[in-house]
Formats: sequence, structure tokens, C-alpha cells
Amino acid sequence: MLLFVMVRWTSISAPGGSMGPEICTEQLMEDAFVCAGRANHSILMEKVTLQAYANGNHVVASRRGRAYGR
Repeated sequence: MLLFVMVRWTSISAPGGSMGPEICTEQLMEDAFVCAGRANHSILMEKVTLQAYANGNHVVASRRGRAYGR
């Protein structure tokens, strides 16, 4: 059973959206990140800090078979 699931989805775009056609827009970045851990994992016994996360062991799962981002 997973107790901890953190999902971050960020999409950064230049302003525009519903503005008029004279305003040009361009998507600058899109990022997706998912983190999951087992319910009794020691890192989850306290608030997860960036340092604690960075020091942990990690597994990468990729449907494209790559060990890096898109």
C-alpha cells in the first residue's frame, strides 16, 4: 500500500490565453513529476525535506526506456 504520493504538474506559458490575436504566445516549459513511497518508509516518518529526498535511493520508470527526462 502506498501512503505517500506527490504529484507536481507545471506548465509555464507566456501571457496570452484569452487575449486578442495581436498578442503572440509561446509555451516555454512543461514538466511532470511523480514521487511514491511505501507506507512504512523511514523518509515518510517526518516532513520530507529536499535534502532527505536527494539523499535517498531512487528508481526511474520510463515507458520509453530512458533514464532521463523527455
